[in-house]
Amino acid sequence: MGLRKFAGCVVAVAAMVLAMAGPAHASSSPAAIAGEKVSPATLAAPGGHALDVGARSVHCGNAYFDFDGYQWYFAVSCSSTGTTQWWAVVACSDGSYGVSGPHTGFWNVQVYCSPGTTPVQAWVEYTT
Repeated sequence: MGLRKFAGCVVAVAAMVLAMAGPAHASSSPAAIAGEKVSPATLAAPGGHALDVGARSVHCGNAYFDFDGYQWYFAVSCSSTGTTQWWAVVACSDGSYGVSGPHTGFWNVQVYCSPGTTPVQAWVEYTT
């Protein structure tokens, strides 16, 4: 079925809400993107928790944005079955993307934005 994008999280950071154009992923991300983002869960504040997300082959939860004192990051816990691979992706306020993956099985991941930037949107992508 190809690559599917599911589970989005959007964060409103202070007085900034950015609309991002199509992904310009880093080289470690999937080569082709298909499918659509689901309606994102809006987080009330940085560090707030998103709703659990799931799909047939990938299950994710405990998704949130946080600041480690130096830079912002997106954290999520996901597990996949079989040969399904998944990637965690965060879009940052400077137009860059952070990517963690591909992963199989269960992982807790943190995907960072560059210092001085903030997360705008994050999601998990997977292959079937």
